Amino acid sequence: MLNVRYDSCSRHSPTIPAALFGFFQMMFAAISPLLITGAFAERLKYKAFIIFIIGWELFIYYPVAHWIWGDGWLKIIFQVQDFAGGMVIHTTSGVSALICGKILGARKDFDKYNGEFPPSNLPL
Repeated sequence: MLNVRYDSCSRHSPTIPAALFGFFQMMFAAISPLLITGAFAERLKYKAFIIFIIGWELFIYYPVAHWIWGDGWLKIIFQVQDFAGGMVIHTTSGVSALICGKILGARKDFDKYNGEFPPSNLPL
């Protein structure tokens, strides 16, 4: 957040300071990878997961966020409107989780329970 004035507004958020808008966007960038983590359960080591998330942020999330929220080509050519993050956050995370789940295969203990996991709810 160098050279960002805390008393000025950007053209993307004319009513709030640019620094606050930057922190708001960073919150989405931090939360989005958490939607993918379910596809990695017992399939990746922590180091591989961190490397994947850094690469995913740089090569998937940031470009798509710019294309839609930052006056990129999707917004200019197709007039894409994404008010609540359905396209940038949920679609990119969901498609990435699906692809990773298909590539990584079944969980390690999938055969242990014959494909059916025991209930994890105490009343069940």
